[in-house]
Amino acid sequence: RVAEEMRYTIGEEIGYNVRFEEKRSKKTKVVFATDGMAIRELMIGSNYDLFILDEAHERSINTDVLMSVLKLKLKRQEKGRQFKLIIMSATIESSKFMRFFNTDALINIEGRSYPTDMLNLLEPI
Repeated sequence: RVAEEMRYTIGEEIGYNVRFEEKRSKKTKVVFATDGMAIRELMIGSNYDLFILDEAHERSINTDVLMSVLKLKLKRQEKGRQFKLIIMSATIESSKFMRFFNTDALINIEGRSYPTDMLNLLEPI
């Protein structure tokens, strides 16, 4: 969807990496990956400058391992290169994540509320 909205070709500027399928090139700037594939790439030493972990509240073993690998990557930053990590979630307990990553950097963006209508049945169906 990102490639389509930006009018890019999938596999060129925007790529992806999922189990048993990968599409990217030397021109790829953004890679979407499953948590398992992200762990694998980080473990083999991929040189990402920025990593965005979205939906962090949907915790799994892979997500927890991924966060541990990211924490190590932050500690072992190469001289002259700054690795940046963004963790996003609509329902995250930010204080726990901030404590784990030993940071006080937090940007809180309020979500949007949309009006809802409640419709009740007079009798059960």
